[in-house]
Amino acid sequence: MNRLALLVGLAAILLSTPGCALRYQSAELDYGSDPFEVAEIDGAQIRYDVQGPDGAEAVVLIHGFGSALTAWDLLVPALRDRYRVIRLDLAGFGLSSKYEGDYGPDRQAAIVLALMDRLGVHRAHLVAHSYGSVVALTMALQVPDRVGRVVLAGAWVYDEQVPWSLRSARTAGMGELIFGLWYAENLDWRFGLSFHDPQRWVSEEVMERSIAMLQLPGAKATALATVRGLDLADRQLRYGAVRAPVRLIYGESDQVARPIFGDRLRIQLPSAELHQLPYCGHFPMLEASADFNRLTREWLDDGRPRGEAP
Repeated sequence: MNRLALLVGLAAILLSTPGCALRYQSAELDYGSDPFEVAEIDGAQIRYDVQGPDGAEAVVLIHGFGSALTAWDLLVPALRDRYRVIRLDLAGFGLSSKYEGDYGPDRQAAIVLALMDRLGVHRAHLVAHSYGSVVALTMALQVPDRVGRVVLAGAWVYDEQVPWSLRSARTAGMGELIFGLWYAENLDWRFGLSFHDPQRWVSEEVMERSIAMLQLPGAKATALATVRGLDLADRQLRYGAVRAPVRLIYGESDQVARPIFGDRLRIQLPSAELHQLPYCGHFPMLEASADFNRLTREWLDDGRPRGEAP
């Protein structure tokens, strides 16, 4: 039996086994003592956080695939003295809703914009990581008047960056197999690829917390729906129309997004510059937080009106 036939057979077994098929959230999540806010947006419960002065320029932080708003814990203190910092769990991730529906970049962008409306914010700078960069670029293309300066960390925005496992998951049956049996169980291996120094960053506590997130009702189903909603092959042809100034930040050891794609995106975007951080993987806001915070703050401050004090 060849490999494809074996995988198809396993997929059939998975789909026919009670309790193994991927299921969406069937009831509202219990937020318990969670310290963040929750807003109802487009039929979904969206967890979010706001820090910084009321009326200040707004910065929206958009996390990556499989992540949550807590990925920005080290950046928020570097911005909240001058900026109104808004971060959220995208639909289907973190503690936001995981109901059956559309999880493509257009809907995620619409949710971010709706949250901005809810908070009375017309225009914001964007800081995004990995898959969140697709959402940020979508906003910059669709509503350019509402997007200021942009920082993209480890931007994962090209179809060629999608690994074989996620590419295979687009096929009916295969996706259920991959996300049902492999997605959570191989988390330690995926984390190892994400950091230059995984022994420092991938602790037992981090693993337990991440696995708990993946075990939330609907988490695997919405992750698969997100992968199937990616239309990067068509979307990436339009990045050249982005007019917002963009700073790209990649770790030199990034094995997920890979710095070569940062070069490609820098060339494609009309107003972009690229920085590569040594001894750093796919999470520069964690593994190289001092440099990342400085580069982000400088980029946002450079857009302030002339004569305004930093």
